[in-house]
Amino acid sequence: MGKNKLLICLAFFAMLLISPATANAAEKEVKVTLPAFAVTLNGVEIDNAYSQYPLLVYKDITYVPMTYHGSRFLHLKANWYNNEYRNSQILFVGYSEDYEKEWNGYPTTEKNKSSLTAVIPSYKIAVNTLDEQEFIDNQAEEYPLLNFRGVTYFPLTWRFAVDEFGWQYSFDQQKGLIINSADQLKAELEDEEYFSSSMPTASLAVKDYVYNAQKDAYAGYPRTNLGRATFVYQKQGEEKVYFKAADLFNDGEYYFNQQLDEKGSKTEAKKTPVLADDVLTIQAVKMDKEGEREVTLKIDLKDFKCLE
Repeated sequence: MGKNKLLICLAFFAMLLISPATANAAEKEVKVTLPAFAVTLNGVEIDNAYSQYPLLVYKDITYVPMTYHGSRFLHLKANWYNNEYRNSQILFVGYSEDYEKEWNGYPTTEKNKSSLTAVIPSYKIAVNTLDEQEFIDNQAEEYPLLNFRGVTYFPLTWRFAVDEFGWQYSFDQQKGLIINSADQLKAELEDEEYFSSSMPTASLAVKDYVYNAQKDAYAGYPRTNLGRATFVYQKQGEEKVYFKAADLFNDGEYYFNQQLDEKGSKTEAKKTPVLADDVLTIQAVKMDKEGEREVTLKIDLKDFKCLE
């Protein structure tokens, strides 16, 4: 092999080893420590001393690692996307219906030091959203997400632990930090279908969600009735059911949760979709041979039919 080809190969393999944590030399380093108290996740006491990815403490807040197995043990999924179409690297973290019952602590024989170094990452972070306008502005966060040994860490603030992830947690001097991530009635977002796609129409394949007032049922509706778009409905204690949008709405093109502005262009509806008593009430723009017009739809999600 020629010298130039050898150098090219070596450079290529070196690039494969660059992790998101080290790819940007401008990322700020911060000092972190191991928890000086016991931590119990879903009944398992965590060994932070001999773990490759221990829980950390930064600015007096405990941080939990989003490893592949660790996130799924907590009813989450953490998926990394290198999307060339959007020219960005994106970490998506959201609720997962699938979960692992056993804790994988990534044990190591080398004991962790009590003081360590992490970085504040600059890659894009989506938490329970596919909307880039709702991504985390990590540089502006009081308690920013961290990256330690190539894994993203979340702060256990009320915002993330309770509001975003739905966990129950408590702390006292005797028992330490206790976190439980019980099974929830929560929609699992279609991040892979959206962020992995290079097609401009990828957003048409995903659903938006609405919950009823009691939070014991939710409905997912597509952006349109075109292609394989589906509705989904789930009630507490019942099986999830899917309905193909084109089976019910077959007399034209429908754009759900949309209305027409003063220029006749489609825009997000001002009236928020409402789910009550198994019925989804939603605004839509219908387009057929007569043109475009706004309609109000009442969809019976038990029998999947439109109500007058």
